[in-house]
Amino acid sequence: AHIYTAKEGGGMEEYDHIPGLKKQLTRTPRKLPILQIDQSIKQLDDIPNLLKMDTESLTSIFQIKEYDPHPAIQFKVAV
Repeated sequence: AHIYTAKEGGGMEEYDHIPGLKKQLTRTPRKLPILQIDQSIKQLDDIPNLLKMDTESLTSIFQIKEYDPHPAIQFKVAV
């Protein structure tokens, strides 16, 4: 993990990730989601055909079920 924190003296305070990380640590983990893969994918030889698909077709093959995330915690990143 790469964690930004305010510099000593308060500089870069708006990029401080520590408050958000502390909030995340208070959250109770939820049940993991399920990755459902279409039955047409049975072996590694089926993978090259996926590289030729458009996004909509590809996302119909791989679906995430029962995903129940906590609300997002916003983090600013200095670039």
